[in-house]
Amino acid sequence: LSSFSVRPGQSLLVAVNLQGRWHPPGLNWDAASEAEPTALRKALALLPSLAERGLIQAAKDISQAGLAGTLVMMLESGGLGAELNLDDIPRPEQVTTEQWLCAFPSFGFLMAVDSSDCAEVQQNFTDNGISCAVAGHFTAEPQLIMHYQQQSACYWDISKQPLTGMSNH
Repeated sequence: LSSFSVRPGQSLLVAVNLQGRWHPPGLNWDAASEAEPTALRKALALLPSLAERGLIQAAKDISQAGLAGTLVMMLESGGLGAELNLDDIPRPEQVTTEQWLCAFPSFGFLMAVDSSDCAEVQQNFTDNGISCAVAGHFTAEPQLIMHYQQQSACYWDISKQPLTGMSNH
């Protein structure tokens, strides 16, 4: 799966294993250290399995840049944008939205999925104890627009400020 394969109109799914805890230093969410090895292997097999079945077209693991920074990297590589609904992102109850946008989860992925396949992709993650939600969609305009409660704002305009400079456009 490549982050260069995203297309406008696809749904943005966020899958994260919320069964973890903070692991200092920083905002590192550890869902692996105390997990059963069998569960970890099943979780790691999910994305390749879903990709082979044609249910996921593009993906990027949530890196040290956090969800927001990773999404900007994904958008930049595809030369497009997204609208992200912050209220729809799966996150642990004790963690604030601001913390979660900056967190590095040990198992977290952003995925581009055709809308007709979202329910099946979500169910595969849920069946394996991993939270997965449609949290937005990809757009042709190279901006990341964030929606939170009743507010909306442009978080990043890739056409004005590249992040990595890696783009297929």
